[in-house]
Amino acid sequence: DGSTFASGSADGTVLVWDLRRVLPHPRSLTRQSGNNQEGPPNTQLARPLVILVKDQDGNLLEGAEVTFAVTGGGGSLSVETATTDEGGRAATTLTLGQAPGPNTVEVTVGNLEPVIFTARTQSIPTTLGIVGGDGQQGASGAALDEPLVVSVLDQAGSPYAGATVTFAVAAGGGTISVTRATTDSQGQATTALTLGRTPGANRVEVTVSGLAPVATSKSLGLRPSSRSRTPPPTR
Repeated sequence: DGSTFASGSADGTVLVWDLRRVLPHPRSLTRQSGNNQEGPPNTQLARPLVILVKDQDGNLLEGAEVTFAVTGGGGSLSVETATTDEGGRAATTLTLGQAPGPNTVEVTVGNLEPVIFTARTQSIPTTLGIVGGDGQQGASGAALDEPLVVSVLDQAGSPYAGATVTFAVAAGGGTISVTRATTDSQGQATTALTLGRTPGANRVEVTVSGLAPVATSKSLGLRPSSRSRTPPPTR
């Protein structure tokens, strides 16, 4: 296999050399840069994952075969095999997976102990929904009994805390107690509506901006009851 060399002498002595012990060969594998990054789902990390290979004498080893493999998080790599350069370096770039949480990449060289790179897919708000308060009725100019509650979920369908939610009266002329709120640990944000003076539909538009372009606006349809209409003037 090219790893053994034998030499003989006139007296019949034969020396056998294990070239794997003599020639430079991989002895250590370390992360140089790119570990512990994070980013949005399905995006390529800003910095490559760089591995450093040294030989048995502690020198940087050129020409070592390096294998990269995604072992967690469902991401993908720009290259899965590479050869170290004159600086003993090999690199790949990770595109993060969709699900929020850790991503792992295992790096191997021969029989050396594998090295693990970790990265993290960020949780982002993707879904905006109505939890409560929709479809109520009340007297014109009166505050509704129930608050208007919406929820924000991330790409895995889990509650997203910390999203900025904007409430705005879009029809009916009512007023709201809170125009901007931050979702709590349950991914929920709340405001209260006081109905407009004119009988008819009231509508509050809810948006999540700047964090999740796919989160769409929702409308809460609210209508004063017929009994709330202004009575005719007394003759």
